[in-house]
Amino acid sequence: MDASINKYVAYLRTSTKKQMLGLDVQQDIINKFINQRPGSTIIQSFTEQESGFKNDREQLALAMDLTKKEDARLLISTMDRLTRKASFYLQLQEQGVKFTICDMPEADETVIGIMAVLAQRELKMIRERTRNGLQQIKKKIKEHGKYRVKNSKKFITKLGSPNDLKELGIKGAKVKRKSAKKFANNIKPIITNIQEVGKVDTLNGIAAALNARGIATNSKGSSKWYASTVRNVMAYV
Repeated sequence: MDASINKYVAYLRTSTKKQMLGLDVQQDIINKFINQRPGSTIIQSFTEQESGFKNDREQLALAMDLTKKEDARLLISTMDRLTRKASFYLQLQEQGVKFTICDMPEADETVIGIMAVLAQRELKMIRERTRNGLQQIKKKIKEHGKYRVKNSKKFITKLGSPNDLKELGIKGAKVKRKSAKKFANNIKPIITNIQEVGKVDTLNGIAAALNARGIATNSKGSSKWYASTVRNVMAYV
């Protein structure tokens, strides 16, 4: 193969069978990345269904080996499709594996590693806040026999049942996924229009276009779109 050609080894991942449709989104992102860069080609693609927290993935190992053998770059649609563990980026650097994230093409391995550390730290803080909040609720129930739900006249006397958690606004994972998928299906036509008519193909560009149109997100905490918000929505369709 001509040395002047930029060679890539594509890697696509889903965690569950229900997310298999997400492969189409990942493939579209990868294809657009390659098509926008004349002289670039994918020499082989690898796909697997594994958790992003698992480092020893068979198909990923094969992709990494081929990347080093062909002096190519590992190509991933978004950062979370490669791994959800910040330490893994350091492992890639130590092994000499070059990689590119489609929605952050200008970011080098060091910058991506720092972003991964920050993202993992934020996830840890969210979990800690949730755990501490539940501990405080349990403490009040133990002391007073009940807990008054904020902004409500309702009380709960224990934690654990679906109704108790629903009263606290803590929805189950299944309910959250269903809501997110429904929202994503409604937003998908708008994103497609932005991509095809507006000729916008980056996550940041799509986020800016959605904000300009006044489209609200599915989050109660923020109505503003970011690249990560768009990526999360696209993963559901």
